Amino acid sequence: MLNSNIGDESLIAAGSIVINNLPNNIFAIGNPARVLKENILNDIDRNFINTQEFQKEIKRKFTNDNIGFFDLLNDDSNIDKKYSCIICNENKLVYKSCSIPILSVLDNSIINMNYNMIPIVRFLREYGIFLKC
Repeated sequence: MLNSNIGDESLIAAGSIVINNLPNNIFAIGNPARVLKENILNDIDRNFINTQEFQKEIKRKFTNDNIGFFDLLNDDSNIDKKYSCIICNENKLVYKSCSIPILSVLDNSIINMNYNMIPIVRFLREYGIFLKC
């Protein structure tokens, strides 16, 4: 057994053999595994998140999830009951006791990450949107 470390958020292709330490946010493939590309955390286009085409696509794909889209997230006492997830363009989350996941576009992060969010995070990666959990 080799004593190698694989960095956070790195992807290794199936069948690859890792014999050296690999950095964070890369995609590696081969025998021995070599870095093919680096996954760069780009800023998310805030206007793209608010386009009706994107919102229709994500709602279509996740029909069972009630996803809310906000430019600003204001204090709302029933927010946990209205939505299962929120995607917002603001990182000043006024409602701090919220228990549902909140995807903050401004700082590329997820607050209150849970297992149910994994398909949505993967979907966003298809659009080149990488989030920090």
